Amino acid sequence: MTKKTHDRPQRGWKRAIIATGLVSLGLFSGYGHTASLENSPATTTTKNSPPGPQQENQGETVRQKARELLEKGDAKGALALLLPLEESLAGMADYDQLLSQALHETGQGRRALFALERMLITDSNNIRTHLLATRIHVELEQFDSANLNLNQLKKRQLSAAEKQEMADLKAQIPSKIPKKSPTRWRGHLKTTLGYDSNVTGGPDVDALLIPGIDPVNLTSLGTLSADDDLFGSLSGSLLFIHPVTQKTALLGGIDFFQNSHTSRHDNDEGYGNLHLGISHETGRNLYSLTGLAQAYLDDEKLYRQFWGGQLLWQHRLKANQWVSSHLRYLDYTYPDYPVDDARELAAGISHQIELGETSGESLLYYGLHGGVQWEKTAGRDFLGNQYIGGHVGGSHRFTPSLSIWGRAYVESIEYDAEETLFFETLDETQWIFDVAVDYAFSKTWSLSPSYRYLRNKANIGLSDYDQHLVGLSLTWSFSHGPN
Repeated sequence: MTKKTHDRPQRGWKRAIIATGLVSLGLFSGYGHTASLENSPATTTTKNSPPGPQQENQGETVRQKARELLEKGDAKGALALLLPLEESLAGMADYDQLLSQALHETGQGRRALFALERMLITDSNNIRTHLLATRIHVELEQFDSANLNLNQLKKRQLSAAEKQEMADLKAQIPSKIPKKSPTRWRGHLKTTLGYDSNVTGGPDVDALLIPGIDPVNLTSLGTLSADDDLFGSLSGSLLFIHPVTQKTALLGGIDFFQNSHTSRHDNDEGYGNLHLGISHETGRNLYSLTGLAQAYLDDEKLYRQFWGGQLLWQHRLKANQWVSSHLRYLDYTYPDYPVDDARELAAGISHQIELGETSGESLLYYGLHGGVQWEKTAGRDFLGNQYIGGHVGGSHRFTPSLSIWGRAYVESIEYDAEETLFFETLDETQWIFDVAVDYAFSKTWSLSPSYRYLRNKANIGLSDYDQHLVGLSLTWSFSHGPN
């Protein structure tokens, strides 16, 4: 048999390639438009119900211990005590004051602002809260927001010490705030060398019984059988976000990938992605609508392209937790095989949690997704399918330069009609396990060994296979513009 080129236009691993490009949409999903705390609407947080007497008693000992640790200069120890109580005590002024102080003193100013904002909702006249918020804005070089807070403080009755602190903060703000481009850019280039145990994604046999070709004798698979090879790849991205108003921004970018094998060049593949959209923040919610396009190359020839759109909703549950969901539509065309043109509708939901005592130290995420794909051409319903899957993953930063990342992914696919060669409807389940270590040896360069195991279990032998990939990547990354 000759190489498969179009009998399975949307297998799970092909869908993973599409998802790789769409990941870039989430790089700026936590983007916020900083405003004065005094002028922030009450909808920017959801005020918890007041803690009951039992909760207050349970937290009183912890708060007292945290207060003592802060007085001794042990902000990290205080934060370890306070964070587990955030869900039950957030909105209590004493707790939020201690939490914001501990976050600030451990270098987590942005998260501290979240707790300070809760305090200002319940007590907008709290001078100490305004001063700490102003200090954080100055440290983050958010001078416009700092000036807005200082202007509000001018209207209040201040003690001599508070007036002096206010003057000290004012002195740290440039008399002429330099005009900076509001656009934020981020990008990377990555090169990888590695080994692929199954570059064809084929079964580990030389021949199969294929009834549509010969119902009695085995048919040789030729180049479709499993084959291993060394590979090299190059990938990169360039992404931007540009604020239009305080709550609305334009976002977009491009990314690409291309690999090359030592022997099996017939399995070289690559893609280029383009996305452009708009996001809007309201309260704890962030919405974005994005247009998508991709060109996918197989053996240096355009194999498939798509255009489509995605609606994304992200909701901040707490300072360290987000939930997000998406709805996506894609329209596929196959230039050399127009009878395989198809459409796809997909949706998903995920939950992300920051763990640990400092922002970004540990991250846990998990989610579910599903979708349906249908053919445009009558009589090609064996290409239509429904799928459902899930993922769980996480990362942990051991030191500022060393971190580890891992993920498990599963997807079950059920097709609509019998395969034309096997007279049987294909059902397959794909498992993917990824792990990688990242070592940043400078601010812009990092080295990452990685491993992937893929198992595609199917009731038809031609689609039943497994694969191991081992790689070593060198990455150069950059960012430019406001945080």
